[in-house]
Amino acid sequence: FLPLPDQHHCSIVWSTAPEQAQWLKKANKQTFNDTISVAFKHKLGKVTVQAERLTLPLVMQHLTDYVAPRVAFIGDAVHRIHPLAGQGLNLGFMDALCLAENIKRGVEQHKDIAAPAILQRYQRERKYYNSKMLLLMDILKTTFAIQYPTLATLRNLALQKIDKMTFAKRLIIKQALAIEQLPATLANIS
Repeated sequence: FLPLPDQHHCSIVWSTAPEQAQWLKKANKQTFNDTISVAFKHKLGKVTVQAERLTLPLVMQHLTDYVAPRVAFIGDAVHRIHPLAGQGLNLGFMDALCLAENIKRGVEQHKDIAAPAILQRYQRERKYYNSKMLLLMDILKTTFAIQYPTLATLRNLALQKIDKMTFAKRLIIKQALAIEQLPATLANIS
């Protein structure tokens, strides 16, 4: 449930198996409202959907090369990530920031800003971080898809343990919120 300006409305993102997604999309309004209310344990009371239901496949893609001669790709042009933690946009912003920093470094060194060394450095820096984030999101997607009761219980116990580990939570939050550094860093680039 993602908050909207009106406190009585929210946007809902429901990640589920493709078969269930199709069933949910085709279900009549009453069935859908009842199903989502139960699935989310009535945390918001009885849910009444107001807008059209859309389905989008959860995909993950990652290009081998972020650069070509005199060209650099950023954001969704090089990686698509499961929207489980809302990191896709953040990764794109961080790609842009890294590319800008490398271009700035090239300008300061009086180099061609599209020189292979500059573009390759951008690729090395971002591909490593993006690969880690894509792997983590894929592990989360796979973990939350587990339906076997014993494995689901183990997953839930592990998440409860992590929730109690302050340092682990801080590290996860720091990684997820890396985008907050963007405005200050961009000010330093210009």
